[in-house]
Amino acid sequence: MNTSKRLLISVLLGLSLLSCKKVNDLGIRALGGDAIVSEQNCDILSIVRSDNTKLTFTYQNNRVEKVTGVELFNELIYNAGKLTGASLPFVKEYEVKFKLDNNNHLSEMNVSGRDGGGKLFNETSKFTYSGAGKMTNMSLKLPIFPDPVEVSLEYSGNNLSRITKKQGVNSILLLSNKSFDDKKSPFYTQGLLGELLSYFLVYNLLNGDANFSYFLSENNVTESQIINEKGTTNLNIDYQYSNGYPISADISKETNGRLKSVTETFTYNCE
Repeated sequence: MNTSKRLLISVLLGLSLLSCKKVNDLGIRALGGDAIVSEQNCDILSIVRSDNTKLTFTYQNNRVEKVTGVELFNELIYNAGKLTGASLPFVKEYEVKFKLDNNNHLSEMNVSGRDGGGKLFNETSKFTYSGAGKMTNMSLKLPIFPDPVEVSLEYSGNNLSRITKKQGVNSILLLSNKSFDDKKSPFYTQGLLGELLSYFLVYNLLNGDANFSYFLSENNVTESQIINEKGTTNLNIDYQYSNGYPISADISKETNGRLKSVTETFTYNCE
């Protein structure tokens, strides 16, 4: 093959590789950094678990417009392209407002409205971050929590390794993530979306045996332990993948000697 033909093939191959790269620019950034450019990034559309948990995400104009399956909100509100709040349109006198810091991280979540007994509430949760942009503390005051909850988060690289809860002057362990895979989590390129759902991660650690660490991690946890009033739960997870993302998971759980299993499936829009 002569030199000119080799040069032409090299140029065409380079253009082909560039054309399949995607920048996810939803006002949402990867953990602690700029928009991720990769061969193929995928937007999460749904997460369905056999324990009746179902989260769905709807996009319009290259941004998340609806989130269903969580208690606090289902429609996101933007002002001049910036996320400012959310709502449950079918609940009157209910409002969620978000405050973002200068690095586009969630810093406050204010929820106001009436509870089931008609009593007005107005509560603000606060979130703090490391210099690398990782969420390190949550101070949660939300209607789904009977009492305020303060937790600290620790990381191993870009993966969430531990969550502890403040109890008096002490801290108690809620979650220990012992190992991760080397594939992208469903929320890796959508850091702000994971931050919005981080309270849901803590809620499930306090009240159940589900580990949603992928909200705040680069990779997917394969072995973990949850400790709460129900006991100690050891989880082991095996994944199937496509495009470098998990598409299904088989989750084995052992709580106080009792075994059960859960399956989880993920769907995406990939470009």
